[in-house]
Amino acid sequence: MGCLSVEHYNRYSSLIISANPESSYLGSLSANPAEFPVRIINLGYEARTAIRDSRQKIAAIFVDPSYFNDSVVRIIELTRQHRPATPVFLMYEDEAPLPIEEMKRLGIQAALAKPLPPEKIQHWLAPEVFRSNTISLLADTKNAARTGSNTPTTPSGTEDQRFTAVPITDFLTGTSQLFDVFVRLESGRYLKISEATDRLPAERVLSYIEKGARTLYIDKEAHGRSIQYVKMFARVLLSSPGISKAVKLNHTLSRAQDIVEAIQTHGLLEEHIEDIHGVLGHIRSTIEKLDLRKENQIRDFLNNLNSFDHAISCTLVTSMIALKMNIESDAAFKAVGLASFLHDIGLLQLPVEVRHEFESEMSSSQKKLYQTHPELSAKVVAAIPGVTQVTLQAIEQHHERRNGQGFPKKIPGNTVSPIAEIIGLSEEFIRLLGQNKRDYRTSLKKMQESVLPLFSFPVADGFRKAFVKRMPGR
Repeated sequence: MGCLSVEHYNRYSSLIISANPESSYLGSLSANPAEFPVRIINLGYEARTAIRDSRQKIAAIFVDPSYFNDSVVRIIELTRQHRPATPVFLMYEDEAPLPIEEMKRLGIQAALAKPLPPEKIQHWLAPEVFRSNTISLLADTKNAARTGSNTPTTPSGTEDQRFTAVPITDFLTGTSQLFDVFVRLESGRYLKISEATDRLPAERVLSYIEKGARTLYIDKEAHGRSIQYVKMFARVLLSSPGISKAVKLNHTLSRAQDIVEAIQTHGLLEEHIEDIHGVLGHIRSTIEKLDLRKENQIRDFLNNLNSFDHAISCTLVTSMIALKMNIESDAAFKAVGLASFLHDIGLLQLPVEVRHEFESEMSSSQKKLYQTHPELSAKVVAAIPGVTQVTLQAIEQHHERRNGQGFPKKIPGNTVSPIAEIIGLSEEFIRLLGQNKRDYRTSLKKMQESVLPLFSFPVADGFRKAFVKRMPGR
């Protein structure tokens, strides 16, 4: 996402999130009068980042998808989570994509037919939220002395665990609210000022600002239920028999990009984040070029969300290790990404009872069958046009180990592909995280004690640089 101007942090604007931000009809919105500013961004990473960035002042969100899909639901989920008072509008071409009652349950304010003229935005949103002095009002009243038990306040320190605090200026849109809205009095009591589904007039919100209020409050349990409902809706959408592989692919890759954003906070450089996004994009483009009517095994893999989620997790971890090993050439990095994404695709040819990959729980016959999956995976991937021999070798060898005790061929450690080792190490780490309920410290301790010695020094050192040195407390 490009740099934002100070204006985006100091003044509210409407956010148009579009699958095609270059659409000609959107141009009239960006030329909106100054009193109703509009910003147009892409439906995807840029939109998710904007919603999470609490510094950005967003009055309302207008979602303009090419069709209703999981990306739209994800935007709704993030808005409910990070901006519970911000209204969401859904734009459509021919007919509304959802019944009115379902839109209400998802927290969508209204469905609006395209094209969307500026006056329609003005119709739905109160002008007070766009005024340039809205934010300065808070500064003007920050140090105002207030007395009397009925004066609204913003508590410092511990507050009632029943409520979620929301910036008061987010309520200046004059739209109906999804939740009951409360103000906190000096006495510590919470006074309900608006019922769920009721319109909260901007003038009333301004009166509380003038009295010194910085935040309003919503019920934390109701807020949580709202988020969970949107997540449940997404799961139902993805499990629908008619849902396309493209939607499922976008769902998992968008979740992966969310993980990448979280990784960035642990110290990876911006260019590394871009490299990982590039790997995800390469995977997407490779798969989308396939004719899945013929590639049954790859289609089944894309439809199996458990396998898909594991593949994405492994791709992210391998990418981080590869970067720390200075594997940064375009061809090598793409080989790492594609091999780690498809390394276990052969498991789907095996009985369900051996797909969990816990060899200690298998009989000898099951273990023998399970140990064929690297070669099965390589055979499936070999049918994809343009896949390199480096990628196939990494898939076939990802369970080989330096001590010669791996499988399927028990080859000596100095002949194992480094990319295969990176994938194998990543799988071990993901497995330990799962066993230890995402306990990072315990998993890292076990990795150093029993797993890293099974891998070559460059690969083990790449893992340490990526994860151990950023361990909490170090």
